[in-house]
Amino acid sequence: MKRAAVFAHYDIDNIIDDYVIYYLKELKEIADELVFVSCNELSENEKSKLDGIADFVIAEKHDEYDFGSYKRGFVYLTSRLNDFDELIFANDSCYGPLYSLRQIFEEMEKDSRCDFWGITKNRFGAIKNKNSKYVSAIRPHIQSYFLLTGINNGSGIHQAIIILLQHLQDLLHTGILHVNVYFTFFILSVKRQTQTQDKKT
Repeated sequence: MKRAAVFAHYDIDNIIDDYVIYYLKELKEIADELVFVSCNELSENEKSKLDGIADFVIAEKHDEYDFGSYKRGFVYLTSRLNDFDELIFANDSCYGPLYSLRQIFEEMEKDSRCDFWGITKNRFGAIKNKNSKYVSAIRPHIQSYFLLTGINNGSGIHQAIIILLQHLQDLLHTGILHVNVYFTFFILSVKRQTQTQDKKT
């Protein structure tokens, strides 16, 4: 499997912490190309910490959270997506990994049907009630701090991601939790449609 990874970064002090460097090195062990996207305007000294780790660095202020950074990294990779089998989205909102990511990937690769997964699933998400207010409800979704999707398998997922990210600003107005939920539901709906079309042909 050939993989690309987009890593989203934010730090209130405009620095890249040591735990982030550790994470990136581990991520690079299973990713052939690593795009680092920060929503901070990093100094050249901070960027130099990524030498030999990140293949490309984007550092620009934006207010679109981790999905905004995912969007920018995805756009950078768009012209070469066919070179990769899988795309990883990860961010610095957690510490780790505590053990080799390669072990996780080797386990997931045993099931060839699994081409959209993450490290953890949240059972709850946001939903509008009758008063048009968002409340917590049971809406299982993959958490966005680490997720993977197959992109070179004829499923149309990479086109779906383009559509989703194009409407990112509209989704952000509904709350970041809703974006997490919507991403999972949207990707799964595309996969189901593709599977249905395959059965018809």
